[in-house]
Amino acid sequence: MTFVDSIRHKWHKWQGLQPRDRWGVLQAWSLLLAADVGLRLLPFRLMRHLIIIGEREKDKGNISPEEAAAIVARWHRLVSIAGQHHIRPMLCLRRAIVLRWLLAKEGLAAQVRIGLHKENNSFYTHAWVERNGKAIGEQEARIRSFIPLIQL
Repeated sequence: MTFVDSIRHKWHKWQGLQPRDRWGVLQAWSLLLAADVGLRLLPFRLMRHLIIIGEREKDKGNISPEEAAAIVARWHRLVSIAGQHHIRPMLCLRRAIVLRWLLAKEGLAAQVRIGLHKENNSFYTHAWVERNGKAIGEQEARIRSFIPLIQL
């Protein structure tokens, strides 16, 4: 695929999004950039405080489980799109932070988890978002292989 074909393909995918979802991708893209800059420049204590702004222990009372599931799926998809098309690689921690922020804005409770996995004398870390004890957009077996270290 040539560069021009790649741009055309991306443009058609962008055009295929609903206007509301385009706005959502732009929001997620901007928040990913803010999260990236914050993680690079701010002390962890301050960044941790910023991550939990708007945190909810439980959902707003007027959201049905079906509506909540649709909101979670939509924001997960839009954050993934924004992360895949960013100027810098936006890996799991940045995506998890942004997804949690956006869900909190919608009135939904969720937590960022950071875990550690050891394999063949190497350590791997991963961040994900949990809601009601279940990881969003993650394979259950993969998440179970990580030892949770931090909840934000």
